[in-house]
Amino acid sequence: MERAATRRPRASFGARRTGSARRRTGRTTVDLIFTNPVLTSRLVVDRLGVTVPGAHALLRQVEEIKAVRALPRGRGIEGRWYADDVLAALEP
Repeated sequence: MERAATRRPRASFGARRTGSARRRTGRTTVDLIFTNPVLTSRLVVDRLGVTVPGAHALLRQVEEIKAVRALPRGRGIEGRWYADDVLAALEP
């Protein structure tokens, strides 16, 4: 019984980051779109140092504001998110 009293409660993803840290990560995600308009969760994990669930949450957020659109996953294919407006601007 003593052991249970010494355990720290687990924090949820949102509780671990302050509001300003979440906004900063969100802005960084949008900045990443301009350097790489085709995103995967692995790319977000590698570039921003977040967890895989954190990367998925960030990608859902930028999808909600219509900055990217998700393509359906295929069998054995990782999900991809495309920034159509950025890609269109890069076309000759």
